[in-house]
Amino acid sequence: MLADLEGGLAGEVRLDPDLPESHFLALHRFKGLRPLFEEVEFFIAVIATHAEGLDPRKRRNADEQLDLLRRRLARLHLESAAPLLRLLERKHEPLPLGTRYVLESWLSGLDRMEQDLVSARAQPDWPALDALLGEVRSLSLALHQRAPDLPDFSAAAETPAQQPVLPPRLPVTHPPHPAPAVADRHPVPEVVTLVLQRREGAVFVDGSSSGPLMAEIHRLGLGPALVDVLGVRPALLPMLLAGHDPIPLDRIDPAVAFLRDALGEQRFHLVRP
Repeated sequence: MLADLEGGLAGEVRLDPDLPESHFLALHRFKGLRPLFEEVEFFIAVIATHAEGLDPRKRRNADEQLDLLRRRLARLHLESAAPLLRLLERKHEPLPLGTRYVLESWLSGLDRMEQDLVSARAQPDWPALDALLGEVRSLSLALHQRAPDLPDFSAAAETPAQQPVLPPRLPVTHPPHPAPAVADRHPVPEVVTLVLQRREGAVFVDGSSSGPLMAEIHRLGLGPALVDVLGVRPALLPMLLAGHDPIPLDRIDPAVAFLRDALGEQRFHLVRP
């Protein structure tokens, strides 16, 4: 049964052997690996719990098989992630907003993976697995340093905007063209839409369409109040609005009511899943 489980997972992550040309697609595929492996890790944990009730001989055999599966699972995860990380590092292109958070979570997972593989250090295949783990960690750290920080909405209402230092104006010999109004350069959207999606039993903001909403929250200084309504730490608000973290189910309606009141009934539009 465990062999079937491993084989099925290998088929899932190796359906397409070709690397994507776009770094956005590579990052999307990289992010998609984690849920697949988390399902199998959860299944292994359930089996290990049931194995505790076996007699000593069967328990020892079950533990050996589970350790073997953990090593194979770790190798498969690393071998699947390494080509995508190499591509992202090689392209040297700007990484999307939220990549730093994804990589921080991934690096924490690498630490847990290494802890789970303590018993594998005596196995013949450990040197190769350890080398792969080191390469993947180095690539991940390099990308993490390049990834952009998320905006801090908590400081939006407290820190006054700095006025730009303009160079001295030179005299002109002809009438200048009128400068466009600030509202023309940065138009305020007539309608601000919040699109909610249901994924894996939780509700998320659709990050692909939340840009205007995030901009309005930042422009109006609504971040601190919205944090209070949602009951989350300020650092998590950008992750919620970018669609990386789920919204607490009992705070959806209060958050919607707050945004509708702050942005106006005519401007705020909600799309539920």
